[in-house]
Amino acid sequence: MRLSVRGRTSLVAATVAAASSAVACIVVSPAPPSWPLVEQLIVIAGAAIAAALMGWLITGFLLRPLGRITRDVEAIASGELGRPIEPPGDAELGTLAQAVDSISDLLMRSLDRLQLELGVNEELNRRLSGSAPHQGEEDASAGSTGKTLARGVADRSEMEALLRSSQLRLSDMISFLPDATLVIDATGRVIAWNHAMELLTGVGAHRVLGTDYETYSLPFYGSATPLLANALLEGDQVPDRYTSVQRHDSTVTAEAFAPMLGDYGSHLSVTARVLVDSNGHVAGAIESIRDITAGKLAGEALKESEERMRAVFQNPAVGATLMTGSGEYVQVNERWAEMLGYEPDELIGRNLIDVTHPDDIATDYEQIEKLLEGQVDTYRIEKRYIRKDGGVVWTDTSISALRDDHGHPRNLIGIMADITDRKKAEDDLRALSMRDGLTGLPNRRAFEERLEDEWRRSLRTGDPLSLLMVDVDRFKEYNDVNGHIAGDECLKALGNLLEDTFQRATDFAARWGGEEFAVVLGSTEEDEAAKGAERLRAAMEETGVRRHPQHAGVVTVSVGVATARPEMGHTPDSLVRAADDALYASKRAGRNRVSVGSLEN
Repeated sequence: MRLSVRGRTSLVAATVAAASSAVACIVVSPAPPSWPLVEQLIVIAGAAIAAALMGWLITGFLLRPLGRITRDVEAIASGELGRPIEPPGDAELGTLAQAVDSISDLLMRSLDRLQLELGVNEELNRRLSGSAPHQGEEDASAGSTGKTLARGVADRSEMEALLRSSQLRLSDMISFLPDATLVIDATGRVIAWNHAMELLTGVGAHRVLGTDYETYSLPFYGSATPLLANALLEGDQVPDRYTSVQRHDSTVTAEAFAPMLGDYGSHLSVTARVLVDSNGHVAGAIESIRDITAGKLAGEALKESEERMRAVFQNPAVGATLMTGSGEYVQVNERWAEMLGYEPDELIGRNLIDVTHPDDIATDYEQIEKLLEGQVDTYRIEKRYIRKDGGVVWTDTSISALRDDHGHPRNLIGIMADITDRKKAEDDLRALSMRDGLTGLPNRRAFEERLEDEWRRSLRTGDPLSLLMVDVDRFKEYNDVNGHIAGDECLKALGNLLEDTFQRATDFAARWGGEEFAVVLGSTEEDEAAKGAERLRAAMEETGVRRHPQHAGVVTVSVGVATARPEMGHTPDSLVRAADDALYASKRAGRNRVSVGSLEN
């Protein structure tokens, strides 16, 4: 009878489902615990190989054509009636049917081979132990197994050779398991030691096969120490060196530390199981070992990191914040909220920039960008934050990135120490360092900074910048006659006159050194500067400070004036030289006068 296309497709699908179910049964169903040791491991390995082959055949020959058919049906069901549909031809259905036949044949061959192998091993073990099979067992093995034995087993030595060959096949089968695996017999001697175990311990199988734990435990512990499989085999309690012990039926999992593995020892995950034969007698045990050092250390590092993070957030001395990559607060500690005058909940969801001083925002943006791009792992700056009440708090801030396994920034963590008091003390100290102790005027250092600032401002605005250089006439003579105390009082009086005469925001009077003073006049033309210099000269003369107690004459000053336009290529030094030259011109002309200099000379 010829089936329709739909019928043939259904048949193929049903056959595939049946084949897949059979494979699944083999893979997920463990060998009965009553089977001998070799038989159980052969079944497990054979099932794994069969499952891999089934997956390859199903993927290569079944899923692709069935997938195309399914997509066409879904397209029609969704209303795509205009979609061109190519019906599966006989050739394609034939290919599917051939693939299903191949899977069925492979399943049958695999099952036959496993049954044959297990029958051989069971019979060999019985004969070598001197026991005969029961009548029911003789009837059950009357098929292919019995014929194979009749042809292949002639005497005891031949059976021993076959048994060794079977054990060799066992070693071959477990050699490809990814975890380090060993198998011991009922006496505790190694009968299988796979390639992964060789890589883990650095010990070849030929050196440990046939030995007991006094030999094969040395690569792990450096001394004769029973492994987990040995303890289970002897029926002993799991030794104390094993932690995280879990039991599931006849399987035990645990963790242990092997001091001899690796450079500094290795943390291991161990799984062991006792295997019994068909008579319920213990036949041996299997143990698989996996190195979990990297994961263990990573977990410990994470735990330590979390503990450090918790300690930081609980530290009452510093503010701590956890932020998104864009700077949004996710978590803040009590100290940070207190420093800014907020409640912690008020800060959650707000952005770092929202509470940053406007003058520091650009620097923050620049540093965070470098952090997110991976150019730096952390940055540290002294910056200002704005409190809820509008006040300013200075902080020593460190921002670091918490990255994922791929190095991408996941969060930002900030640590802020309040340095407001320190900053105030520094500002106070700096202010003192910029002041003249005698007159209270800014000193020469402060004058030079102010001159540079005004010069840059004039470059931006194009405004003229004027400078006065002022010197007390014959001050050394006055000091020698009247004493240093009188000399100091004279300088203080001149300082007061300078502050009274030049009071604009752009005026800046300073003590240059000794009896010489300087005045910076921002946005001031030459003639205006000269008038100001004349007012100062006249005011000093009017104070009436006598030069000598017994002679007439008062203390006077000479003044030099210079004006520059910075955009014309001059420098601050050239302005100072021009004003100083004008000052000495006044001295040479008889003192107590004002002279105007030029930067062109």
